Amino acid sequence: MSEFFQRPVVCNTSPVISLSKAGLGHLFASLFPKVLTTRKVVEELQAKDASDALSIQATLGAFEILPTPPVDPMLSTILDPGEASVMQLAKEHGISGLVLDERLGRRVAMDVFGLEVVGTCGLLLRAKKLSLLPEVKAPLDLIIANGLFVSPRLRLQCLRLARE
Repeated sequence: MSEFFQRPVVCNTSPVISLSKAGLGHLFASLFPKVLTTRKVVEELQAKDASDALSIQATLGAFEILPTPPVDPMLSTILDPGEASVMQLAKEHGISGLVLDERLGRRVAMDVFGLEVVGTCGLLLRAKKLSLLPEVKAPLDLIIANGLFVSPRLRLQCLRLARE
């Protein structure tokens, strides 16, 4: 898994929102050599609550934002536009890693496209392993309190992996 963090990735909306709201948007630049996203994801982010706009904009400052590629019509029928755009971008640029939280999107990315996927919990675990965070529990609980749905089972698994 550590090899995942040594390559460029394409990132969807929810990890940006989650880490930005928790004041941890800077982790993207510390965890990856390059993070790309699409204009469609940026549009979705800009449509969110204005109180988060500055922190989201700061997070996006470390991203390479590329035009939204034409999306395979089949993807558009099962995924939201941002998810479909990041998968298409990864496919077109030969990038094998996605940062994505949504369950259906993760399943499609892995099963259909053979992509590796890490979500917000995985980012927190890696940040702790690299001593970028002293713990996972407090940031994870803040992220959950700020609106990211994390099942109790996933939360427990994340904390167990963090040895907390």
